[in-house]
Amino acid sequence: MFFRLFPVLATIIFLGLIFFTLFYFGSAFVWWVFGIGAVVVYFLVWKSVGRFTSTILPAFLILGSLPTLSLMSSEILRYVAIVSLAFALYFELLAKGRLNDNPADKIALALLSGINFLIFFVWANLIFASFINFSDLVFPVWLMLLITAFVAFIVSKDTLENSLALKVRSGELRKNDINISSLVIALFTSQITWGLIFYPFRYRASAVILLSAFYLVFTATHFFLTKEEKGRKLAKDVVVVLIAVVIILLTSRWRYY
Repeated sequence: MFFRLFPVLATIIFLGLIFFTLFYFGSAFVWWVFGIGAVVVYFLVWKSVGRFTSTILPAFLILGSLPTLSLMSSEILRYVAIVSLAFALYFELLAKGRLNDNPADKIALALLSGINFLIFFVWANLIFASFINFSDLVFPVWLMLLITAFVAFIVSKDTLENSLALKVRSGELRKNDINISSLVIALFTSQITWGLIFYPFRYRASAVILLSAFYLVFTATHFFLTKEEKGRKLAKDVVVVLIAVVIILLTSRWRYY
């Protein structure tokens, strides 16, 4: 399960592009090389997953990598992030390829779900960092909420489609149920984002809080679609998330205008 040619090639070229761009960032030709390399990586991503719709989240991970690395001042942390993003890309492609062959593969489903949440967190960081660092003319609130809703919708839809594929095939669920549920999650997430912009949290703290809220509403929606009575588990998740958020708020430096 843990080796396939196209995901390996895509990850190697992705790593090469990242290091090349970081080392030759000031060169005039660097973006030409990056653009050509990105097209090659996307082709390998498509060959890995087999469907255009399955390439969207890997593409989001690739697009969010360089801006995410630019937010990190520590060189060691940057290299750790590069390795983590490379592993995330590889296992995302690997899991999607495995699920094409066997939709009931629980290991692939667990990997895919975890990495999809990581992709959401990467973009949550970028969204809040952009809101803090750019003016309203460059990055207005409506654009921030639109991007948040779009990312939340894509992540929710992809994760639900893969985790509930067997129920859709058996007729227990319709694809439209997943689309509407993903839209509800996206609207809820955008409202939480709108609420967070009024509080003096640093962008990483805001991103963690948003990820926590997204996780809870996604989990509740998943239970609703599968008609599973897991109120106790959901209650435990709520308690754990609340404790984590409180710890983050107590240990994080707040920003003031």
